[in-house]
Amino acid sequence: FVGRSEQILVGMESEIMEQAGKVFDDMGMTMSEGSRTFLREVIARRDLPFEPTVPISQTVPKNQLHIPEFTAAD
Repeated sequence: FVGRSEQILVGMESEIMEQAGKVFDDMGMTMSEGSRTFLREVIARRDLPFEPTVPISQTVPKNQLHIPEFTAAD
């Protein structure tokens, strides 16, 4: 990588992670590579790189996600 690398924690349903992981795998990419590609496209376009097809009402509200506690090691 050029420059400093950061990590992100994303709350996601396991089924979506599994399905996306398979798609990325079929494309010869890791989940990290696919996520980086998506974020770079968002930056380049200054918008989503696709027209959303899933209504926001079908996503899980933040208060219903189980996100484990995370503490950075000192």
